[in-house]
Amino acid sequence: MKPILKLSGVGYSYHTAEKETAALSGVDLTIKKGEFVALVGPSGCGKSTVLSLICGLLTPSSGIIELDGSVAYMLQHDQLFEWRTVRENCFLGLEIRHMLTPEARVRVERMLDQYGLKDFKDAHPSALSGGMRQRAALIRTLALAPTLLLLDEPFSALDYTTRLTVGDEISAIIRGEGKSVLLVTHDISEAISLCDRVVVFSGRPASVRCELPIEIAERSPLKRRDDPHFGMYFNRIWKELNA
Repeated sequence: MKPILKLSGVGYSYHTAEKETAALSGVDLTIKKGEFVALVGPSGCGKSTVLSLICGLLTPSSGIIELDGSVAYMLQHDQLFEWRTVRENCFLGLEIRHMLTPEARVRVERMLDQYGLKDFKDAHPSALSGGMRQRAALIRTLALAPTLLLLDEPFSALDYTTRLTVGDEISAIIRGEGKSVLLVTHDISEAISLCDRVVVFSGRPASVRCELPIEIAERSPLKRRDDPHFGMYFNRIWKELNA
């Protein structure tokens, strides 16, 4: 089966008037349909740069990026507008792309009902908890019906307890919608609990150190953390990051 995403020998360098800084070097990466992949690596190694390259905000200095379908990018902060209701926030991307059809409206309404925001459609973001705001932001992103979803530290603004709960909720939504996902995170436990495969980056200029399939049958991120193999995966990734 053709992958949803394929990076072949991708490199990227940042340029200033004084120097060139290599961020990525020879990155090879594929994501299959319905696969949830985490990208971890040292701080500043270029993980978010990969997301910017995939969605077209940056152009590779070398290599090829092949994307079979469309892509949507969910940032670290929810970026909900307080002057718009939750429903109106979820319609925003569709409005900008002139895609707010009756069918699209029905799809958004269904997700709001299904994912716990039925009674908050006409509320403003300040009335929502942190977890509810992230669900609204995800629905806004999924409203565009992307083939591939890019998540850049989407839970980093939440406290630890909320982060665990929201991670469980967001995972259920994404898997329920059958989306392919590339998640950037600094949290090894989060990567293992959420994903089918973890890709470990080296330091800058980043390349792929290893790829580790997460062979835990349980899908719930919270329950995955109780699996007897969880610690083994954590230690393996930790060693790769500190090699």
